[in-house]
Amino acid sequence: MAKSRTKAKKAPRKKTKAPSFKLSSQQKLVLGSFLVITGLLLFIAFVSFIFTGEADQSTLADFTSRDVKTKNWLSKSGAWLSDFFIQQGFGVASFIFSGLIFLSGVYVLMDINKVKLRKHWFWGVLIIIWLSILLGFFGNKNDILGGTIGYELNSFLQDYIGKIGVVLFLVFGFITYLAIRFRVTFESFTRIFKSAKEDIKGELSDMKEDIVVPFDNSLSDEAEAIKSAHEITLE
Repeated sequence: MAKSRTKAKKAPRKKTKAPSFKLSSQQKLVLGSFLVITGLLLFIAFVSFIFTGEADQSTLADFTSRDVKTKNWLSKSGAWLSDFFIQQGFGVASFIFSGLIFLSGVYVLMDINKVKLRKHWFWGVLIIIWLSILLGFFGNKNDILGGTIGYELNSFLQDYIGKIGVVLFLVFGFITYLAIRFRVTFESFTRIFKSAKEDIKGELSDMKEDIVVPFDNSLSDEAEAIKSAHEITLE
């Protein structure tokens, strides 16, 4: 008789669990607090950079030297971060970064739905780029307005579509933002203009009604004297 071959049973494969990115309550507290404090620190450093940025430019190369002192309110770290975000980055529009980081910390702490947070970051970054290009027009007068990136983007666009083209491009971007973010339509603009026109007409009509020109029928003292003298002579 043929021996029956016993098939060896294969050991079941262990299912690899996908890494879970869900944070515990303690982790949310730590991460949220870190983001909130980071946003506040960046805001303080950026505000200080507006007043002390030029004085701290010479100290950036000696970041590791403890003998070099900076005037930024957050010392060397504040001077370096401010130079990175504002001077070398997107200019004063970088203040929005500090607000977005602070808002992210609030969302984590309060365990709010992160879908809205992603929208805030998406539109926030677009506004930063739009503002830096707009302020890049004044990069020759003050380089911290649009930053290096804003100035270079503005210069790049001007090489291909000119200043007028850049202005129209920014106007188109602003209209697109209003239309998508706030659902503004052409009818909304017409209603605004009509209401403003009606308000102006109403104010003008009220002004016409309020204007009263006083007319004094009584004669002056000199006219009364002449009248009385004339009446005396006639008598």
